[in-house]
Amino acid sequence: MHRASLVIIVLLGMAANARAETVALLPTQGINVEEGTLEAARDMLQGNLARGGRTVVLAGAPAAQAISPQQALQAGAEARADFAAVLHLTRLGSTTRARLTVYRVPSGETTYVGDLTAMSNDDLPGVLDRLALGFGANATPGKTAALGNLTEAEAAPPIVHSVRMRAGASVLALAAFNRPDGSRSPAAAGVNGFVYFDAQFLLWDGFIDLMGHDGNLIFDAGVGVYYPLWATSVSPYVGGAFRWSAATFGGSGASGVSPEATVGLVVGRTSSSQLRMQMSYFFNLFSEQPSVDNATAGSSGTYVNGIIFSLGFCTRV
Repeated sequence: MHRASLVIIVLLGMAANARAETVALLPTQGINVEEGTLEAARDMLQGNLARGGRTVVLAGAPAAQAISPQQALQAGAEARADFAAVLHLTRLGSTTRARLTVYRVPSGETTYVGDLTAMSNDDLPGVLDRLALGFGANATPGKTAALGNLTEAEAAPPIVHSVRMRAGASVLALAAFNRPDGSRSPAAAGVNGFVYFDAQFLLWDGFIDLMGHDGNLIFDAGVGVYYPLWATSVSPYVGGAFRWSAATFGGSGASGVSPEATVGLVVGRTSSSQLRMQMSYFFNLFSEQPSVDNATAGSSGTYVNGIIFSLGFCTRV
């Protein structure tokens, strides 16, 4: 009985320590912004912060203006919150700059400051979502960009077809298996050029590769289709490609179709310039015979397969 009581007490203590952090959200401050917009922005930000797993309480006088850090901390202390957050909106022309400042209670330490500009009122929900995500991840709003919360200025380039298309080049490294008799090396290296398209839900490219090393010489051209797993600036993807390849892996050489399965990572997907890292497994559907010098009685062709690593850079054209 005593042991059971002790376990219950420990569990209750752990639950108390694991409680969600509380954020006291003060009235939204504004310059050249309507009162209704300020109230709506506070309400949306409250929901965004709550989705991050924190308890959000509204604090401070509804009509409070020019809230100082000391006043924010006092309101946070009265609400028994861990943080006090103040949102400030400044409108100039058609754009509105949103700035979120969060203080730790009671130390007064500024734990987060993030700002982002909304090009119109339609941008404001996405901007507030980015600020809440930035506070939750301790990251700048620029690092919380996703295809669903981009501002009009960020989302405008993909609307234009010429901006969605990018061209670039990669360095390649190849490791080949099941090579013909007499092959001296499994490795090859080289470069490629590619044209790359991003349709948000689908990626595809066209490419030309040239690689060689110690008796290995590979030229191929192909097209690939890939599915992005995340809708963020850094996005992994999976897919495959079909290549027409003319290759010599230490044998007499051959040519034909070579499919490949691919996993990759694109960095800067929401930017005009991107970095692509990719690994592909290829399998030649054509066999390569040993060279005349290395052919032996009964020897047959081999279906070379292997892995291609690539690191590339592309920019819009």
